[in-house]
Amino acid sequence: MSAGTVSGLPGCALQEAAAESYLAHATALVREARLGAQFPPGRAVLASLEALSVRCHRGLYPQLLVEPLSGLPALKEWTRVRTDTQLAQQVLAGLPPPEQLAERGPHHPAYGKQLLKGLYFSALARKPPPPIEQLVVALQRLAAPRVQVQVTLDKLDARGLLVRCMVELVQGPSPRPLIERRGEHVAAAPELQALLYRRAAQDAELLFIELAAQPGVSVRRVCVGTIGPLHPPELPSSEGLGELRRGPAGQLATFSVDTAACDLTADRNNDPLTDLLGQRLSAAARAEYEEARRRLGYRVTKDRKFVVDGESLPAVTALCQGAGTRNVIYPLPAAARDPDSWPPR
Repeated sequence: MSAGTVSGLPGCALQEAAAESYLAHATALVREARLGAQFPPGRAVLASLEALSVRCHRGLYPQLLVEPLSGLPALKEWTRVRTDTQLAQQVLAGLPPPEQLAERGPHHPAYGKQLLKGLYFSALARKPPPPIEQLVVALQRLAAPRVQVQVTLDKLDARGLLVRCMVELVQGPSPRPLIERRGEHVAAAPELQALLYRRAAQDAELLFIELAAQPGVSVRRVCVGTIGPLHPPELPSSEGLGELRRGPAGQLATFSVDTAACDLTADRNNDPLTDLLGQRLSAAARAEYEEARRRLGYRVTKDRKFVVDGESLPAVTALCQGAGTRNVIYPLPAAARDPDSWPPR
């Protein structure tokens, strides 16, 4: 199957050189976004992208599956990196000694493949990529019977986008608390885990309201940061933002933050691609949400930044100007547009 064609699996199957070119571009787009704490950890994403490269797996995986709508590797690819990392020591223990593989590998096909496996799994064992999916609960304040925590969930959502959902809440007395506490150790109850995994990628305001409706819970902040979609040149143009790419090497990516919080003084929409929830509702529904905002004391802000190549920059700038937003737009350095710049610096 040729590079960039849609396979029988959901996604685009990129072969060899096209996969390497894609990984170089995706790496540059994520790296140049200068991701902060509101986003999934850039270090983990970049490390996994590097592990997907033939430079790491030595040709053991002949193709790379990419989700065409998100522009990110498919779930099976992220899962493969995690699984291979977990199995690295076990696989290495079952291989012949490295010296034997180095001596026989170049001359015998069977030993040659084992040599490649040894090099690949040794790289993962030596420098394991951090997980891109995890749930962490951090204690912020303990004043019995109340406990204030920050819950951070990193996950790949149903759209194929990488999402970080950060929630700050206070758990008070409740027959079924969302936060389980033993001394100063805190953890998310199964009900909270299920709620976050189900709702992490939805509108931050809706998640804020749903959490606030739980017994004994007072919500302070909900923030959802999203990596993607990415629009590298190896993938066919998609409707919407992908149509802003210019030239055969055109590429861009977007990184959004959606926040509902009690310490915001006003609603603000600085996202040219998304309207505030209230702007999409009927008059009656909007009145209900306005009442919820008064009762719960929160406001909503949305923001989005872009990374874009020089040729496509005017089109993205015009998009933001037309929407009346003032967005951060990082231009891709010339070196970052060249696949030969792989691996990432």
